[in-house]
Amino acid sequence: MHMDTNGPVGAIISQEHLKHFVSEQKSRFQLVFDRLHINQYSID
Repeated sequence: MHMDTNGPVGAIISQEHLKHFVSEQKSRFQLVFDRLHINQYSID
């Protein structure tokens, strides 16, 4: 992994960015998953 030259501050910023990105992906996936789950029940 490429480390930033501006030290820990850069690492902290990218870590926060990563956390935000991951939580966005999770909520997006959760939406899709919920829809699939609902569709599964409505088929029966």
